[in-house]
Amino acid sequence: MTVTLDISRLPQEAIIGEGDARINLASIVLNLMVPLDVMASGTRPLIKKNESLGFAIAKPNIFMDGWEDWDNPYDTIWFVAGWGPDRNRYIANAVRKLRAALREYMDTLMLRINRPDAFQDIVESVDNNGNFLWGDFPWGGATFVHVGDVVIPSAVSGLLEVEDDALAKLAGGLIGAEMLKFLMPEEFGPNS
Repeated sequence: MTVTLDISRLPQEAIIGEGDARINLASIVLNLMVPLDVMASGTRPLIKKNESLGFAIAKPNIFMDGWEDWDNPYDTIWFVAGWGPDRNRYIANAVRKLRAALREYMDTLMLRINRPDAFQDIVESVDNNGNFLWGDFPWGGATFVHVGDVVIPSAVSGLLEVEDDALAKLAGGLIGAEMLKFLMPEEFGPNS
């Protein structure tokens, strides 16, 4: 039986905080669009230019507890975000990169370099019918960001895989920083 990934069933936001301190963590990812455009410009761009990008963030976990639901994106994914005409395709790729990372508990760039045989049920970006088949998308770009004892799995798709890896670490780190500001305002909040 062929299983497809339905992007519309994945959460598009993650709200933390209340009142004036309320923030949609997906907005952190979306606010990266302008700086990324700047980094892709100029005579020697830092990253590949692409009109579309996709992000996926899995639910945070306490260090080393693992992700038993690695094969169920509808339970594992905390939220997705992206932009551009190929937004859904790149979100699907990011989610499917996380599948392998969560199962193996290793960044997918490291899997590609050191353990390429660890990828299972390998899928293409999109099939001939325009569907996003469920399986491993075998490229770098899914990472684990450690913020204190919390681990935030994040993935990006749309750039070169080494750039996806770097951007996933940045996005996960920024989300982790916002979580700490909310959870420990006396230590990490705006008035600390």
